[in-house]
Order: sequence, then structure tokens, then C-alpha cells
Amino acid sequence: MAEAPLQVSRQTKERVRLGAAILACTQGEFVDRAVAEYLERHAEGMQLRVEAARAALLGGDDEVIAYLLEVDPDDVRRVTS
Repeated sequence: MAEAPLQVSRQTKERVRLGAAILACTQGEFVDRAVAEYLERHAEGMQLRVEAARAALLGGDDEVIAYLLEVDPDDVRRVTS
């Protein structure tokens, strides 16, 4: 497996170090487990965001702009019309 450094705060680095030591695994394994658990717990919310982005892309330029700016598409249409 390729290694790539992550930029994290000292506090986070210490949490990873301690968590890995307590669970008797490497820091990489600890981070991998944590990320997998996070993604599993947040899968529904992530799916909703993907669906909203897809709908915006299918809706045309005004929908995409509204999505990116987090505003109502009607507000964008008032400005772009």
C-alpha cells in the first residue's frame, strides 16, 4: 500500500497515536478504520448530497449556480434573465 502524508493538527496526531496504541494497531490502520466507520455512518447524508448535485447538473446552468451558492434557483433566474 502506498503511503501519503496527511496534514493534521498536533492534537489530532496525538489522538491517532493514542488510539492506535490502545487498539494495538498501526496509526495507518487506526485512520483506515476510523475513515471506514465515518463513511458508513454518514453514507445516507452523502448519498443525499450526491443526488442534489446530480439534480443541479441536470437542471442547467441556473440550477448549478444556485447549488454552488446554496441559494434558491428562482433567485438566480431573476438575476440571469
